[in-house]
Amino acid sequence: MFSMAWAEIARNNLLGAKRMCKAHPRSAISRAYYAAHVLLTEALVSAGYVPIPPYETAPHKWQVNLVASYLSAGGPLLMTDLGEAISRLYKRRLDADYSQLVVVGPAQAKEAIRDAVEVFALLNVEVFT
Repeated sequence: MFSMAWAEIARNNLLGAKRMCKAHPRSAISRAYYAAHVLLTEALVSAGYVPIPPYETAPHKWQVNLVASYLSAGGPLLMTDLGEAISRLYKRRLDADYSQLVVVGPAQAKEAIRDAVEVFALLNVEVFT
């Protein structure tokens, strides 16, 4: 069986987001969010977080609190910047996936991709190898 590390899954999601940005911005936003979500999961697990079975990732709504609990050694700036980027991505993903009323286009997808790239940088993970 072939297994991928979270960082590789994150890169795959980010690449998908970039490729879909213009034609499918809602899907691009979702992929950008999941790129950050799984990358954050890897950082949290490395810091001692244990996902609640049967899940392998952190609960979406708990992410900001988990950053504060498990990644505080990175300092207040990391916790603030990471928490804000994840929060923006989560809100955009919910809007993109579940709202007909929110305007979602390539500009919003590019913002989500920028936030995902910021999460990579904050967690010291190269976007592409």
